Amino acid sequence: MTVFESNLQDLKLVSKGKVREIYEFDSNTYLFVASDRISAFDVVMQEAIPQKGVILNKVANYWLNTTKHIIANHLVDESPENKPKLKKYHDQLKGRSILVNKCTTLPIEFIVRGYLAGSAWVEYQKSNTICGIPIKAGLSKYSELPEPILTPSTKAETGHDVNISPSEME
Repeated sequence: MTVFESNLQDLKLVSKGKVREIYEFDSNTYLFVASDRISAFDVVMQEAIPQKGVILNKVANYWLNTTKHIIANHLVDESPENKPKLKKYHDQLKGRSILVNKCTTLPIEFIVRGYLAGSAWVEYQKSNTICGIPIKAGLSKYSELPEPILTPSTKAETGHDVNISPSEME
């Protein structure tokens, strides 16, 4: 089943991003639903990749579970489709949804880059930097970087995310 957009009529839609929808499950908990939508360069395409949301959800759950001993996270339940309140949405939610504690969002996206492309290429051409990080001169578009680097950006509610330096992120 391909899910371009979830449709959970009994729940309040709190937010709809490029790939996920967030619903209020109860006063303390949100339901995150990962769709099969495709987005690139902050544009949502009209096509979908079947099961993309399921894979995205599995990757997120893996890292949330793998790192929870290092730092607490918001994950409450990896199988909310089995909750009585959500059973009628089982087909839309199975494998692509999680329940999370409500918390304050840190509007930062962490991007690890290994190649010189996109907005990184634009900045590099002007200043031999990516997110303010000096990069050796003489690289061409799509060159492999000497080593992967963390290039943070803002997480815009609408429009384009904006690259920021690691010190601005801190």
